[in-house]
Amino acid sequence: MEATAELFVELGLLKAEDDCRRKRLTRLIDLKNVYSWLKTEVTKPHFPQITKKYLLTFLNQKNVKRIAASDCEDRKVLLSGLYKF
Repeated sequence: MEATAELFVELGLLKAEDDCRRKRLTRLIDLKNVYSWLKTEVTKPHFPQITKKYLLTFLNQKNVKRIAASDCEDRKVLLSGLYKF
């Protein structure tokens, strides 16, 4: 679960607790590129099941502006892949 939270912090979806880290993460990553990468990674056997559950839950939230603004075909493919697990 710690790795999942760290991933969300790096993507700018969760706020970093450490002030230094928060300052370092001022430039937001384009989530469309992340979706493209994740859609292939989640199918690999070494990708943690718990992370898949958290990703699915988090990416289905409607009230997160960054997620809503980054809707694309890769996100839809990623979500459908996460539902299979």
